[in-house]
Amino acid sequence: MAMASLSQANYKAWAGAPSNNEKFINMYTSRICGYHKETGFSTSAMSDALLHEISHGKPHTFDYAYAGRQLENKIKPGDVDVRELMNLSKGREFVDRSSNLMGAHIGELFKPGVNIRNPAATNADSIMMTTSLLDQLATNKAGFQSNVAKLRQMLSEAGPGRIAQPVLLNVI
Repeated sequence: MAMASLSQANYKAWAGAPSNNEKFINMYTSRICGYHKETGFSTSAMSDALLHEISHGKPHTFDYAYAGRQLENKIKPGDVDVRELMNLSKGREFVDRSSNLMGAHIGELFKPGVNIRNPAATNADSIMMTTSLLDQLATNKAGFQSNVAKLRQMLSEAGPGRIAQPVLLNVI
């Protein structure tokens, strides 16, 4: 469920004219409030959500896959399942198009003639997660090292195949 949405057309109009007061992000207040409470009032999680939306602007990212925040076995509010982001980074042949972590634009990767070398580089949640991990490196090095160890372990266990098990990281 989206907490905000960015209008590409309005963003381009705003970016092209410094004095333009064009509104390009719609915020869904009730969803934001619910998410803020669900994540234990984490400002980090709120920043991640805003970063995701703003990345649809200038970097012009897409919603191919998401980090899963709605896990039944979630231990802490900051736990996210990044398996589909990892599979996306391995290549589109590792993507499970039926996963509930796939985004609205996933079909674009499979259109005839489309050959995006690294779809994760243009995926909004991949950009958001990378930024969040880099922030964690600066603010919580032990947490960052734990997350990187999990990523390496899951890549090693999957070998050349798809990552099927949840990969839980905690970034807040």
